[in-house]
Amino acid sequence: MLLGAYGVVPPYFGTNHLLANIVGLDFNSHPNPLVTASFSLPFYLGFLSIGLITTSLIVNGIVESRKTRERRGVGAIFTNNSEQIVQKCLSAAMVFEALTRTSNS
Repeated sequence: MLLGAYGVVPPYFGTNHLLANIVGLDFNSHPNPLVTASFSLPFYLGFLSIGLITTSLIVNGIVESRKTRERRGVGAIFTNNSEQIVQKCLSAAMVFEALTRTSNS
């Protein structure tokens, strides 16, 4: 990243010369040093697997949110999911029954 700011791009794979003068930690100047990239197949496969797992988690999250999205307003009235309607009616009946018990007591 620091080299990229100066227009020098190190190799991603293999061995290549950097077209720059590099000052080492010993303060010696190294013109056009030979640089070997140590990124091999397992490194790139790791990035690929992380990408696949992340994509899978995102897609599963979207699918689950669409399945469990509760319909509100007019959409709740005109739904085709009869099980959801029955569940709401039963919960409403239970609330009504609890309210009538407390008012009669």
